[in-house]
Amino acid sequence: PHRAGEFVRVRCEPLANGVPSWDGARLFVAVSLAPLEVVAADNLAQSLRAGVAGLAALFVTLWLIVGRTLKRVAAITQRAATITSTNLRERLPINGSGDELDELSRVFNEMLTGLGRSLEQMEAFTSDAAHQLRTPLTRVRGELDLVLRDGSGLSQAARARLEETREELERLARTCSRLLLLARLDRGALEQDLLAEDVDLRVLVED
Repeated sequence: PHRAGEFVRVRCEPLANGVPSWDGARLFVAVSLAPLEVVAADNLAQSLRAGVAGLAALFVTLWLIVGRTLKRVAAITQRAATITSTNLRERLPINGSGDELDELSRVFNEMLTGLGRSLEQMEAFTSDAAHQLRTPLTRVRGELDLVLRDGSGLSQAARARLEETREELERLARTCSRLLLLARLDRGALEQDLLAEDVDLRVLVED
């Protein structure tokens, strides 16, 4: 006998031959599967608990790793956003772990170093070229001033051409002065001068 809804395992075996009255008789043996079901249910519950705990631990680990990585990405992004042509000496942070983010920061820092070197060469060339041009331009302009001042015998057309040439020299001289100013601004020298100097705004406005 077994309880309703209980699973049983039934095996049927023929009886041994040699007993005339038992010819064709069979023996049925039934075993209840309830204990096995209990053990299987316990094993399933333990497996589910272990799986949930493993998933929770995996989630926490991934959350910590991803959170730390995102913090480093945010720090790198914030630092990169502050780097401009006027502060190429800034560098992206490297924490020394040697991972992909460190490699990215290292490559980016090397690129900044190369850019800074190129800009310094361009600034030096611009400054030298403007300085070299300003002196002969000033000398030629002075000679034209003397010619225009003392050239009473010049024709009207020649005087007009000389005055136009002088105006062109004035524009070239102003361009050279601007190039020198830009070179000083790029190097930060003029900014240091301005920060170190007190300015009277009232006098400046009156001027």
